[in-house]
Amino acid sequence: MDAKELRVGNFVTAIRCDNSQIIDQVKQLHESYVVTKFDWGKVEPIPLTEEWLTKLGFEQMSSYCGCDGYHWVINYEVDNEKNDFTMFMGVEYEKDKSNKFFIEPFEIMSSGKLFIKHVHQLQNLYFALTGEELEIK
Repeated sequence: MDAKELRVGNFVTAIRCDNSQIIDQVKQLHESYVVTKFDWGKVEPIPLTEEWLTKLGFEQMSSYCGCDGYHWVINYEVDNEKNDFTMFMGVEYEKDKSNKFFIEPFEIMSSGKLFIKHVHQLQNLYFALTGEELEIK
């Protein structure tokens, strides 16, 4: 995993020399290594799952726009105005990617979709768009 993808506070899987693993948070970033809370060795990305969306405070809503599938919503506030940040999963027109999560930032993506594979990517994107950190609830 490239340390350039990470920010302090990102959740990662930390792996020790004996191959034991723990979910940990990035505490420091260096050019060639990452320091976590427990200062373990190697780090790996955490796959984004429905369980992780729930841990981060997203709520699962029913089908979206008449398509099969779900969307996940978390609320945030900017300048005293409430907003929703929405992730989509398994919608009808993306059957080949039914286990993938994406957002639809039409203003910034010509394809209309930005697929997110890992928890740290969601954390970074959420912070970039809202100015707030995602934390485990």
